[in-house]
Amino acid sequence: MQHNINMTFEPNNQVTLWGITWMSFLWSVSSLMVFSVLPAFLVDELKIGHADIGIIEGLAISSSFASKFFSGVLSDVYKTRKPMIMIGTILTAVIKPLFALCSGPYMLFGIRLTDRIAKGIRSSPTDALIADLSDAKFYATNFGLRQSLYMGGEVVGALLAMVIMLLSNNNYRLVFALSLVPALMAIGVLLWGVRPNPASHPRNRTKSPYQRIRLESLKEFSPAFWWLLVAFFFLYLARFSEAFLSLKAKDVGWSVAYLPVLFILDNFIQALVALPAGRYADKISRRLMLGAGVVLMVAAQATLSYASSIFGVVLGIILVGLHMGATQGLIKALIAQATPPELRGTAFSSFFVVGGFAIFLANTIAGHISQQFGLSATFVAGGFFTLISGAILYFAFYKQKQVIPRTPLSTTQSS
Repeated sequence: MQHNINMTFEPNNQVTLWGITWMSFLWSVSSLMVFSVLPAFLVDELKIGHADIGIIEGLAISSSFASKFFSGVLSDVYKTRKPMIMIGTILTAVIKPLFALCSGPYMLFGIRLTDRIAKGIRSSPTDALIADLSDAKFYATNFGLRQSLYMGGEVVGALLAMVIMLLSNNNYRLVFALSLVPALMAIGVLLWGVRPNPASHPRNRTKSPYQRIRLESLKEFSPAFWWLLVAFFFLYLARFSEAFLSLKAKDVGWSVAYLPVLFILDNFIQALVALPAGRYADKISRRLMLGAGVVLMVAAQATLSYASSIFGVVLGIILVGLHMGATQGLIKALIAQATPPELRGTAFSSFFVVGGFAIFLANTIAGHISQQFGLSATFVAGGFFTLISGAILYFAFYKQKQVIPRTPLSTTQSS
């Protein structure tokens, strides 16, 4: 596995790439300890309705995308990624235990919002740093490796949540409090394992300590970047919160204590698929892998819309996991491929802003559709948005073949 992480600079870069992947693992352990049981906590203890859950989830998740914009741009302006990653990681550790103190929807909303902002602050600089340290021919592989470890952490976090819930007689607040432990461990990895070489940042080729980012800079992005933004906007409309998967499982008879199994299954599949999918995309075709991911998402939404048993929900979640594993790292690889090296942070920031707006709309729409027409209608809408995304990608990739090449770039792009 290690030989596929292409190193063009100092050995320190290899340590940093592995540090990033394990830090991501610990981030997701902490998050899933909370979020795998949070939807049930909202309904059972705080008595929050489905529409309100949709609004809370939409605003919280979209706020993380907004903070990703500013952190990514700042990492380009000041030619360094680690400070923004550090701020987001520390804020995550501070906020996680506060979920245990929630006594009402407004307090929960404030904590959820702050937690997602913290995630956003660290995300764009982290993705840009991976691209900075990677050869262009290995973008999908390296992002796939990070995605694999990230999803593996979600499996571990959901497992821990389930075990604690079983041993504590469904004590949600104990699970939330213990999520602090992996968050603190992530800070340790960041301090001692992530030491990027300052020269690896493309903007450090100039002598100026910083460089302004203007609206004119957007003209430097390729047509591929803008096509991808439009297509991924509609794809993200189909990616509403996992809370609705959890509620669907609960409706067909899934026990509350075992709800984390849903996240374990989904994320375990993503962890297995992400790295081999990235390798395939780099070696054979990034376009074909993304097309397969779109087909999987349509199948997942169709399955979940008609599911009336635990087996149907499990099958739908398996398809969702396959889709996410095949596409999540690849999406970031395509963004990096279509972006000027010195504007990577800005590119990821712009992508996350568009995605954040789409996620907010997705959760708001899903919450209202679920409340008015039932959960099945929510998944039908998700399938419809996925089909629109697929149509745009088909036009961009096959009708406009110059936008994204079928195979990865043949030349090495140093960062």
